[in-house]
Amino acid sequence: MQSSVRSRFRIGCVVAVLASVLAWAPASVRAEDASDGGAAAAAAAVVEPPAHTDKSKSSDKPPKPDKAEKPAEKPAEKATATATVRIGDRKVFAIHLPRAGLTAEARARRVSQILEQLVEEGHPGEIRNEVKSGVAVVYAGTTPVIQLVEEDATAAGDSSLEVHAESVASTVRAAVRTELRRRETANVVFSFSLIVLLGLVSFLLLRGVSRAARRVSAALSSPERHIPGLRMGSIEVLTPAAVKVAVSTSVSIAKPIVQLGILFGWVLFSLSLFPATRGMGSKVTGFVLDPITTLLGRLGSALPVVVLVGIGAFALVMLLRFLRVFFDSVSTGDIALGWLPRELATPVGVVARLAAITVALLAAAPLVTGDDAGSLRIAGVALVGAVALGATPAVANAAAGLVLLFGRRLHPGLFIELGSDAGRLTAVTLHELRLEDATGAELRIPHLAALVRPLRILGDAPSAAYEITVDAKAPQGKVRKALADAVRRQGRAVQVELVEIEGSDIARYRVVGAVNPGEDDLASAIADALTRDGLAFQRIRKLGGGGR
Repeated sequence: MQSSVRSRFRIGCVVAVLASVLAWAPASVRAEDASDGGAAAAAAAVVEPPAHTDKSKSSDKPPKPDKAEKPAEKPAEKATATATVRIGDRKVFAIHLPRAGLTAEARARRVSQILEQLVEEGHPGEIRNEVKSGVAVVYAGTTPVIQLVEEDATAAGDSSLEVHAESVASTVRAAVRTELRRRETANVVFSFSLIVLLGLVSFLLLRGVSRAARRVSAALSSPERHIPGLRMGSIEVLTPAAVKVAVSTSVSIAKPIVQLGILFGWVLFSLSLFPATRGMGSKVTGFVLDPITTLLGRLGSALPVVVLVGIGAFALVMLLRFLRVFFDSVSTGDIALGWLPRELATPVGVVARLAAITVALLAAAPLVTGDDAGSLRIAGVALVGAVALGATPAVANAAAGLVLLFGRRLHPGLFIELGSDAGRLTAVTLHELRLEDATGAELRIPHLAALVRPLRILGDAPSAAYEITVDAKAPQGKVRKALADAVRRQGRAVQVELVEIEGSDIARYRVVGAVNPGEDDLASAIADALTRDGLAFQRIRKLGGGGR
């Protein structure tokens, strides 16, 4: 995978360079060809002999030898004095004569520098010429490019100064336009090539960030790598596990931020390369960076407060850690306190840490908000609301207890069932019912339980249900009478019911009754009664929940 990414990166670079070369070369070749043609025409005009030489040749008088040689020397001198004005490697026009103490080469060099500077600025302005008092000036906007006189027009082969000045201005205008177009095309091709190149670099950076984040996460999760804790002297500020969590969280947060920063930078750079999108890049930058700049400015103005809050937070962390270690030592017995039992050390430690956090928030609120009264008022309202909300179940339980306590519906000594709990009622308090179950253990049930569970009042004795299996051939009326008498002698009869007869062998009865305090067991009484009456039985089994 890595080799394929590298090959794509190299191919992209080669394509970008080739595109730039291909876009630059044709325009330069075409411009040089056109300029070479214009220079050849200008050179032909310079080499062409003047008109007065034709008149001398047509005269009857033979020319003198010394005067005949001089006209042949002047074109050669002018040809050697010709200099070319260029924009880069592009030929624009030719200067044939020196002027104002400057040679033709110096004049051409000076005009070339002016045109190069105008093209570099990108806004040369309107190229025009003005003729006044026998001197023509070619302007590019407000910048004078060259001064021309009648001799320059004559040397160039033009009929007048005005014609020569307009020809030079037109040539300069076309050359500047062509050069600007060529540079604009080259800049566009180069910009696209640069965008592709930086896109590949950004892609590699994104992969590098992801790979680095994965390596850090793997190193943190490796059981073989030991991560030390953060210590200040002999105090361990952060445990190794806390350091792992902090580093892992930081990496998880930093990874998308760095990746978004890389993509954002690539997009901004791409937008800034083109004049049409440069303003959009500024807007995007302002939209993203203005809130961050504003936030940083506010943080800078509030730096003393931030420093104080940071010191306070560090002190709070140290205090919380001290309280946790102190109360853990009390709970393990390493520290003995006369006023605090070991079993209460852990909950007291939790309450102490919560109190420390609350006090720290109340102390830091005026520094953060700048309003002492407002912060305290809000904290007071919040504290009252929290206390009221937390006290709601206790208040509701007390209200239900008042109804039972002063309604005199329940009194100690009664047997009751409350949901799945049953026993003898020993006390009715403002907050709870106290029961004694069958094993002698005490049950404390809050009054709110009576609002959601059914309450059965069994009276002064608990009810019990039994299943009795007797011989189906025995007289069933006698069996029923014996069972009812047995229950009536032990307490009060509740129910005697023939449940089932299986063939001619088994008859099942269900007996429900309540035994008075101090009497024998009901099952024993039933067995004795059946035996006295000569009735055989196979089994007496107690049912749970009063036979329900």
